Amino acid sequence: MTDDARKRRALYGVMLSVFLAAMESTVVATAMPKVVESLGGVHIYSWVFSGFLLTSTVTMPLWGRLSDLFGRRPVYLLGLGVFLVGSALSGLAQDMTQLIGFRMLQGLGAGSLMTLGMTIIGELFGLEQRARMQGYVSGMWGVASLLGPLLGGVLTDLGSWRWVFYVNLPFGVVAIALLAGALSDTAERRRHAFDWTGVVLFTSGVSALLFGILEAGRVGLWTGADVLLPLGLAAAALAAFVPVERRAREPIIPFRLFRHRTVLAAGVNGFLSGMAMFGAISFVPLFLQHVIGMSATAAGVVLIPFVFGWVAMSIVSARLVLR
Repeated sequence: MTDDARKRRALYGVMLSVFLAAMESTVVATAMPKVVESLGGVHIYSWVFSGFLLTSTVTMPLWGRLSDLFGRRPVYLLGLGVFLVGSALSGLAQDMTQLIGFRMLQGLGAGSLMTLGMTIIGELFGLEQRARMQGYVSGMWGVASLLGPLLGGVLTDLGSWRWVFYVNLPFGVVAIALLAGALSDTAERRRHAFDWTGVVLFTSGVSALLFGILEAGRVGLWTGADVLLPLGLAAAALAAFVPVERRAREPIIPFRLFRHRTVLAAGVNGFLSGMAMFGAISFVPLFLQHVIGMSATAAGVVLIPFVFGWVAMSIVSARLVLR
């Protein structure tokens, strides 16, 4: 296999993996009314989305650190495998609690796919090609995230909500085959200082923060002990995380990166755009189906216009970066 062919295979494998991970963050939106009818548990409805996003968000920097220590290929394939196992188990769930647990497992694997996918593309291609290829991957993420509700509606209306999860399996196997043959394991074998204290503080802090916010949204108050306690724990853990990371020899989040205005601006922009997009994608389909009376497919169609702006600007911005 030539070097160019190997790079193309790796690119296709990464794009397919990213497509599956991004799709799963939103595909359940239009399927959830049917899931609630089948499994019950409407009072913990939001955790089907939030559990996935929680574990994928918390583990993103951890997957990146593990790949630095043990190599891109084995860690990326491990993350993809965990994602597919979580997908299969989610389709087999018999109650809402099981579904939430399996979605969190699925998110655990999904956390590796976008983060390491961009890293792998950056290492495979030169500067001029890199921006264009990463623009394609970002566009794929946008397409998958925003077509997810439509696909979820079609699969739910024509088959069963369980196929929302099973559909990942054959495409995931193809992605594994592409990546296993295209990526080389070039990890440097040496002793590493893994930042266990930082991992514990970061994971507990972000988890407690999200739990507190979700609980406040569920009960409609910010003053109860079940809200203030996790928020206080989050504040304490994240406050302790900062000095720990500054002293760590190999931190999981190097704060020096945020001295660069471009990195800081990109992080803030990602936070704000993600908040707006995932909020709309998670709850607009529920409103359209339960209040307006639309079908799952029709509710997914309403969200399609989101796609055009995301894809267009992903391609345009990748070209502007090179100017």
